[in-house]
Amino acid sequence: MRTSGLLTILALTSTLGCFSTGEEGDTTFTTADEIGDTDSTSETSASETDTGTSTDTTTTDTTTTDTGTQDCTSDAAVCLSVVVPADYAGTPVNLLVALYDTLPPMGPPSAVLAQVPMPDIAVGMQLDVQVFDVANQGDYFVYVALFMEGGGMFQPVVDIDYVGSTAAAVTVGGAGVDVGPIDLALYAAP
Repeated sequence: MRTSGLLTILALTSTLGCFSTGEEGDTTFTTADEIGDTDSTSETSASETDTGTSTDTTTTDTTTTDTGTQDCTSDAAVCLSVVVPADYAGTPVNLLVALYDTLPPMGPPSAVLAQVPMPDIAVGMQLDVQVFDVANQGDYFVYVALFMEGGGMFQPVVDIDYVGSTAAAVTVGGAGVDVGPIDLALYAAP
């Protein structure tokens, strides 16, 4: 069973650990909790995580915004659906959507499109992600990592975290692109 709803936020991530996120963009997340709730004004306040060194600091400020008439056909838009598997179990800590030049990922991504701390997800759920005004241009793989409690922060941990990606590189930066569903699976060693 797949469920969906709508939550729109503006992601302003300046630094993600050693990853530079580049330009900011509007990001839309669709979850089951907002079905039919068109008057929702959800707001996630700034959060900061510090693990002891300046390179391991994550600062994310998210604010509800109106994306106006933007959709997946808008210039520089990237849209996808993250599909949670039937064997999903555990407590999610962070959902990362990123662009990579090659797979499997080696090193930091070319761009972080979205980061959702403690996403509200469940077995069989579909989370629609729409990112507008993507600054990167070129061919990239869209990679999704769902980091779980007891798992990784920047690198997935085998048999704990979930990952998924596009099968082929997609062209980003021109006309909008809808990459379709990305099925998550329990991470196994590459």
